[in-house]
Amino acid sequence: MLACAASAVHRTLPPDVRPDRRWLGVALRVLGSAAFAQFGAALIARFAPDESLLAELMRAPLRTHDHAVLLARHDTPEVFARLASFAAETCLADTPILHALEKSAHVEAAHTTFAIIATLEAQPGQGPRVKRYAKLGKELAARFGVKPPKKAKAAAKALPELATPPPAPPPVRPNLPPYADLEAMVTRAFADAGLAAHLRELVSPAAALVLERADLATFAVGASRVGGPPDLPESTPWPAVKKAPMTFVVQLDLAEVAKLPGPDWATLLPPCGLLSFFVHDSDPENYARRGAVLVTEPTTPLVRREAPAALLAKGRALAPACRVEFVPTLRPVHPTHRAVTHGLPPLAAEAYRTLSASLDLPLVSLVLGHRARHDGDVKRGHRLLLLMTSDPQANFHWGDVDELAFFVSEKALAAGDFSSVDVRVGD
Repeated sequence: MLACAASAVHRTLPPDVRPDRRWLGVALRVLGSAAFAQFGAALIARFAPDESLLAELMRAPLRTHDHAVLLARHDTPEVFARLASFAAETCLADTPILHALEKSAHVEAAHTTFAIIATLEAQPGQGPRVKRYAKLGKELAARFGVKPPKKAKAAAKALPELATPPPAPPPVRPNLPPYADLEAMVTRAFADAGLAAHLRELVSPAAALVLERADLATFAVGASRVGGPPDLPESTPWPAVKKAPMTFVVQLDLAEVAKLPGPDWATLLPPCGLLSFFVHDSDPENYARRGAVLVTEPTTPLVRREAPAALLAKGRALAPACRVEFVPTLRPVHPTHRAVTHGLPPLAAEAYRTLSASLDLPLVSLVLGHRARHDGDVKRGHRLLLLMTSDPQANFHWGDVDELAFFVSEKALAAGDFSSVDVRVGD
């Protein structure tokens, strides 16, 4: 609703008229939203880039590259330090950061790039990432007719805390009620709304993934894990697109999922084996539009693989290893899902939209279930297989701090065939 309001104000105001200052708070809140940051950014860009606006932008949490672009309009050392910190802490987000800076129409984009380069140069093992930013820095310098500051390296020394990767914040456990309690609550809510007959088609079991960063050495080979190097058969090639290695996301021990309480998981997923998920996130024009899911039978020997040199050479890195706790839960479809828009009569669809708004379920990573966002463009006959949120435990920052989703056809899932998946970030 706030995003719609911000967009409406931006679109209805004449180009030469600045918004009322009271709209700034709304725009800043939208700017921090994973899905709607661009609407907040468009409205904020209408305000004069003065010191008071800079103070508001610096005070707000920096979560999206739309926010970074707005900060880049302000040519101050404080902004450089903030953006350099953002780049240093989000190595998996290099592509959207570079893309945002490249498209910027402001000369401050060049200065910001120089500051990021200086910060990365102060860290060990960042040579490949420095090269990526240095290439952009040369392009921006030529475009805007500027030169890198002579004291760029000295500026990096002012940020010694960035010499080592930041520690993971304390894990935040989402409010996930016991499966039986949630099932009773949802069943009652559907009955009260007159939708009891549609419960099974609109709500699906899911396993929430609760992450906590941990030492890679503590994981047995083949155990469920997010990040780190994958455990694969020695003969299995690392998935790649045009020789560009994909990013490893997570591996799931299906035997562990099969033991969870709640639904009969053996009817929803294969009862055993290892599923390993990879995403192609190094192409800014087709960001995270391709992925791979590898299936390893439980009797196949596994080895812990090293990251390909081609992956590290592009300035990318493996995500920190994270322990996975599976929590059985339920997830209703979004009101834009075909099961609602094409499967319900108009009055029932309206009743479901009201019911859906009242179900306050936390945003978490999921196996199966449904996304809590616009789902109108999901391919017919496909369903969610895996949802990974932008989680600081794994240093995941998908797009504008969005969610990464893998979809698979219902028929392929029933057959245990994961050779073809549909992948996307956000909507």
